[in-house]
Amino acid sequence: MEIRFGPVSCDACLDNGIIPSVGHTGSCFDNAAAESWNATFKKELINLRVWTGLQQVKRAVFEYIEVYYNRRRIQKSIGYLTPSEYELGFDNGMTLTA
Repeated sequence: MEIRFGPVSCDACLDNGIIPSVGHTGSCFDNAAAESWNATFKKELINLRVWTGLQQVKRAVFEYIEVYYNRRRIQKSIGYLTPSEYELGFDNGMTLTA
């Protein structure tokens, strides 16, 4: 089985009662961050290989988000910290300076 992302998976979502949207119709600003993340996610993980099954995709997505993206990948928008580092600082009262 091959897992594909794009219009075909959008139809599969709709067929199963899932609305594949991250924003409101007519507003290009409310979902810009989500669209940017989706583009990065596809470029760095999804489009790099042919997926053979749902469990393989689930494991890879979990590892990408929980191990790599949140703990190792620095983010310019949060002061060149990882999301985990930023969250720890936020919880401890840190303020982000420009």
